[in-house]
Amino acid sequence: MRHPSGGSEAASAPLCKLTYNRILGALVPLLALVCFLSAPGAMAAENFGCRIDTQPSARLIKLSAVAIALIPATGTFEFEVVSRSAAGKTVSRQSGKVKIGETDAREIVVSRLAISKGDFQARLKIELNGEPLACSLTNEDLQTPPVHQIRL
Repeated sequence: MRHPSGGSEAASAPLCKLTYNRILGALVPLLALVCFLSAPGAMAAENFGCRIDTQPSARLIKLSAVAIALIPATGTFEFEVVSRSAAGKTVSRQSGKVKIGETDAREIVVSRLAISKGDFQARLKIELNGEPLACSLTNEDLQTPPVHQIRL
């Protein structure tokens, strides 16, 4: 039996099968990528971040809790600092809402605290667009210079 293109069906069948397999072979990785990118939280690490900045002075350390977003984001934060000095132990907590819009800077300070020099543990929890993030810093971290810094 002759094929409309002038060849026989038997001759065109392997060619069609080969083309079909190539198309299917190209689509499977593409579909896997689409499924991965649409999974909740798959892009959170690339779009959001946080850090705790320090500014030491003679008697105090100023701590700044920073939220970072590469896309518009809203959410909440909780900043907790436990400090120990000659005066005793102090626990400070601040919380509130975070909004980083398209026209805002990519980094915003969501909270600031000044504490006496001594032992401390600072923890920042942020949720942006439903994605949880956490950063922490201790006085021991200030004693060792960082090997490298990662910024979004």
